Amino acid sequence: MSKKKKFHKHKKKISKSAISSATPRTKDYSWWGMLALLVWTVILFSPSFSADFVNWDDPTYVKDNSFISDLSWANIKAMFLSGISSNYPEGIAYNYHPLTILSLALNYKISGLEAGSYHVFNLFLHLCNIVLVFIFSRKFIPSYPYVLHLMIAAVFAIHPLHVESVAWISERKDVLFTLFYLLGLISYLKYIGTNSRKYLLYTGLAFLASLLSKPAAVTFPIVLFLIDYTKDRKFDFKAILEKIPFFVLSIIFGLITLGIQGDVAVGDIEKYSILQRMSYAAYGFIFYIYSFFIPFKPVTFYPYPDVNNVPLIVSIAPILALGIIGLLIYFFRKNKLVVFGFLFFLVNVLLTLQFVQVGSAIVSDRYSYLPYVGLSFIIAYFCNVFMSKRSSQSFNPLIIIAGIYLVYFSYMTFTQAKVWKNSETLWTNVLERFPNASTALNNRGNYYDSIGKSEKAAADLAKAFAINPNSLDVIISRSNALRNQKKYTEALEVINRGIQKSPSNVDLLNTRANAYFEMKNYKSAISDYEAALAIDPNYPKSYSNLGSAYFKLKKYDEAIVKYNRAIELKPDYTDAMINKGAALISVQRYGEAVEVLTNFIKYDSKNPNAYNYRAVAYERGKKYTEALADYTEAIKLSPQNKAYYKSRAQVHKAMGNTEAMNADLQRG
Repeated sequence: MSKKKKFHKHKKKISKSAISSATPRTKDYSWWGMLALLVWTVILFSPSFSADFVNWDDPTYVKDNSFISDLSWANIKAMFLSGISSNYPEGIAYNYHPLTILSLALNYKISGLEAGSYHVFNLFLHLCNIVLVFIFSRKFIPSYPYVLHLMIAAVFAIHPLHVESVAWISERKDVLFTLFYLLGLISYLKYIGTNSRKYLLYTGLAFLASLLSKPAAVTFPIVLFLIDYTKDRKFDFKAILEKIPFFVLSIIFGLITLGIQGDVAVGDIEKYSILQRMSYAAYGFIFYIYSFFIPFKPVTFYPYPDVNNVPLIVSIAPILALGIIGLLIYFFRKNKLVVFGFLFFLVNVLLTLQFVQVGSAIVSDRYSYLPYVGLSFIIAYFCNVFMSKRSSQSFNPLIIIAGIYLVYFSYMTFTQAKVWKNSETLWTNVLERFPNASTALNNRGNYYDSIGKSEKAAADLAKAFAINPNSLDVIISRSNALRNQKKYTEALEVINRGIQKSPSNVDLLNTRANAYFEMKNYKSAISDYEAALAIDPNYPKSYSNLGSAYFKLKKYDEAIVKYNRAIELKPDYTDAMINKGAALISVQRYGEAVEVLTNFIKYDSKNPNAYNYRAVAYERGKKYTEALADYTEAIKLSPQNKAYYKSRAQVHKAMGNTEAMNADLQRG
């Protein structure tokens, strides 16, 4: 008997030992893993911290956006009324995303045009989204091991195709709308778990914020039904009724977006047949799935193929797409997580597929940002099945596969983040893969032109024009480059070709007028500026340029009227402000000139010409102390400008500062 008792005691000790040894393997280290993932993500995206703005939408969204440079209540009101009010029929940046614009305005308030802060803010939002993907995964499939939730978050965090959404300043809308989208999904899971109506309200508020960040959030109510399906929630009247407000919001925001964009974002539909458009849409579908597993040389721009030389993969894409869908339906139609993952991907990528040509790119990396969460769930399902059939003590080959992907994705993401350094590196990367992409040549040429590399600019723009001579953007850029080379006759020949193709294009008319202006043919310039205004009476650039033409003809009063209208239409139009200041000085309205130039300096405090002109106004108004301060500031900003020293010397003379006057005259 004593031996038997000893045996039972010994057995009990073995049991305790087994439990103790198993505990470390089941302990949840996921948040430590999440912290490591966030740190690693920051390292991989760190090249973007020193990146500049690029000439791909960044001027429209930030650099030239009057709505973000002044965070006033009037501008905040305009952000939310854009596309709704008749005062802002085209929206801001041809879209309706007031929260995105507001976030950019807050960025501007903090750091002005310091590009690094915009990149840091984008990355911060991406880090928040990584955490939200992780939380959503844990709540959605709580029975899965924590390593699979980390895997889903890791794919989202460092997938190379996601670099575009994070490193591109203009894609603030992508990371911001996804933030609210994921918050809404998490809140909805809480709602169906507790049946508390307040969580449904939180879901609705998050959805509204997502819509206000980017209209792509219109897919949200469909995903709610997918969650119901996956969670075996009863499909009844209540489930339908509670989602009606969500669908109403989707319809409203969809209509607003269509009303704003109209034909702006839509390409030449008649250029491609219905069959070709279906092929392009199917190719996009295949591209995003293939690139999820093997992202090969991601670039920011994938041009449409030549209609006369369509690649085989595009031609057979519809067959491949139908094959993938058919296989999924046949083998996994009863597997709810696989169905959810695939439909989550499909619903969120569907609006970006080129059934109707939008823009000049057939696919875009940024369109994968949210949809890839769905594909990650499918991978997690298969990994979970594989792990559940293996002994915990045996070697798991998934570790090797995961390690390979971690290294591969990390290298690709870090490399791609470097591409966003500036417009030259961005478009050079595109041209290495697509050497005849006229859009890339055009944009790189414009960048070279903006930094004074006229020979490189001319070469790129000439090649772009040779490849795509009917592109209005290419025509305008080519003409501007020729103007900068003083080749006005050739510039006019190029621009006239564009006007023949599109006689009502205000940008073309304005570009030709600028050529006439530089040729000192001010009457012809005025004629074209007025023709542009007859087509679009709310075009501030034409008013400002028209004012400059009148200024050159010494018709200062007419010039001031035109400058006033330009500033009325674009309150932060600094070119119009400084030119108006010069015109007011010419008609001896010095007090008004000071007021206008002071307003200019609020927008651009680093412009030496603004201080110089205001100093002139002060000097002629006999306010020598103020004039002296402004000339000094102009010299501080541009110490190589000898004219500023000569002008300040005259103020010193008027104030009786002979020694200071002589010192400035020597420098001038």
